[in-house]
Amino acid sequence: MSEISKRLVKFRRDSGLSQEEVAEKLNVSRQTVSKWETGQSTPDFDKIAPLCELYNISTDELLRGVADEKAKKVDDDDDDDDDDDDDDFDFGRKCHNCRRQRREKNPATIIYDCIKTTLALITTVIFLTVSFATHAWYKTWMIWLIFAVVISIVKLIFVAAGANIDDEYCEKCHKKVGSRGLKIFGLIMGIISLIVVAAICASFLLPGKLFSGLRSGTSKTVQYDESHEIEFKTLKISSRAGDVNVKNVRSDKARVIIYSEESDGYRVNTYDDILDVNLMDDSCSGFACIGYKAPVIEVYLPEDYAERIVITNNFGDITVGNFEKASMDITEDMGKVKIESGKDIKTHNSMGSIEIEEVTGSLDVDASMGSVEIDTLKITEDSNINASMGSVNIKHADDIYVESKTDMGSSNVRDNDRNSKVTLKVHCSMGSINVR
Repeated sequence: MSEISKRLVKFRRDSGLSQEEVAEKLNVSRQTVSKWETGQSTPDFDKIAPLCELYNISTDELLRGVADEKAKKVDDDDDDDDDDDDDDFDFGRKCHNCRRQRREKNPATIIYDCIKTTLALITTVIFLTVSFATHAWYKTWMIWLIFAVVISIVKLIFVAAGANIDDEYCEKCHKKVGSRGLKIFGLIMGIISLIVVAAICASFLLPGKLFSGLRSGTSKTVQYDESHEIEFKTLKISSRAGDVNVKNVRSDKARVIIYSEESDGYRVNTYDDILDVNLMDDSCSGFACIGYKAPVIEVYLPEDYAERIVITNNFGDITVGNFEKASMDITEDMGKVKIESGKDIKTHNSMGSIEIEEVTGSLDVDASMGSVEIDTLKITEDSNINASMGSVNIKHADDIYVESKTDMGSSNVRDNDRNSKVTLKVHCSMGSINVR
């Protein structure tokens, strides 16, 4: 056996390859590799460079047995028990080969990459959906923090199970880069980190509406209760959290009642023909909802009130009574909107249903995530309903033409009056349209 054949056997074994694998990578037969290693023949000139690249060696090291002196001069600290760097250099070369081979054929790496990519796509969809629905971009970025922690946990589980997915772990050098005890410790710390991050996100990211089951109900403490003359043309209500109820009563004055546990979390002012009711009490978040009592705004208006009602609410339900002559502009971020009747109604709900019993003038509805339910339509002007994720159901529509369009769902419009001068355009992205 020649010196070259001996070196070929040594380099192949150091690289952790079989003769079949070497033959496959060099596009030769196994018998050819066997002849090289037994000294029956020598590699052709065009196979010298591929062999050196495969074994991560220089041509001098293969042909003459002389290693590259520059490669042997390792300045890093020695990791083994002796004081020389030779073992470290040899160890690094073996690990480099091991990592390169594993990337080419290890199925665990492929599975891990598939899981990581799938979770990234799911996280992207959740992030965009929640962000557009709640407009809380300043909070929803924390979803990516959860994604990073989950990926770390998945990786630790793979490693603890013995799967080689990390470039710094291979069969030939696992004793140098880690131990079983270190893996178990990392897995435990990863799980603890996941629990801590999940608890923090639940406490500060998720709106209290999602944790409504933990609440103790609504506040019964009256912080404000006063009547106002009907000298305003616009009732403006702004609330960060809690329910908003506007009711019709037999009276010639408006009455405002605010229930809240915060004594200074509201403002009620009258200016420029506007009665402005502003509730600044923040919504509870996550586990802080335990024992939390949500604030409530109640406004009582004369039943013949015929001016504007403008309501903006972040978290909580909005209920408006029977005001056939009034126009309404209602914006809800998360919660249900319910209106008994109104003349001109414009409403937007980011996350929650919209229920309207009767409309007599015009209608402009925009629902991002939630259904739209309407009992009776008696509109006299062209109107629009746009639902992104949710169905649209109209029980009764008088003498109008319904122009419906669905991207993903069915459309069922009965008794459509094509000769009507009033058109209702209904667009539903994901959901059905039913008009009876």
